Amino acid sequence: AEGAEQVAKFLPHCKNLETFSYRGCRPIKAGTKHIAEGLLALSESTEEPAISHLDLEDCTFGSGDDEDEDAIAPFAKALGKFKHLRFLNMKDGDIGCGGLSLLLDALKTSNARLTDFLLDANGEIGSEGAEMLGEWLISQVTLLRRLHLS
Repeated sequence: AEGAEQVAKFLPHCKNLETFSYRGCRPIKAGTKHIAEGLLALSESTEEPAISHLDLEDCTFGSGDDEDEDAIAPFAKALGKFKHLRFLNMKDGDIGCGGLSLLLDALKTSNARLTDFLLDANGEIGSEGAEMLGEWLISQVTLLRRLHLS
């Protein structure tokens, strides 16, 4: 978590950042929350963030049920401002249904035109989550080139 905290401190200063990867670093919940807060600070530091590629595989976001520990809420708030986002990898993010709802709402808000969306191994989303995801995917069907849901 300490390394993630240091990364989060410099993210708001990277105003022209287009690609950010923390893939495989496995920062657990506390570290992921630092990264999410750093991305949120970046999104608030410039009128139009340039982020187009986010690779956050193995970061633990949580379902949004625990606001104090889960990283999904600050991440979703940041994501809502990343309108240039084309690639999003959240494999092994422990998102669940509540986190998925926040994530999809943020993607709608940003109006991002994702071409690659990787959500493998993200916990149980149930029929409610599957329905939400299905509705969102229908709106993206002409844009997506790569979709991972296993």
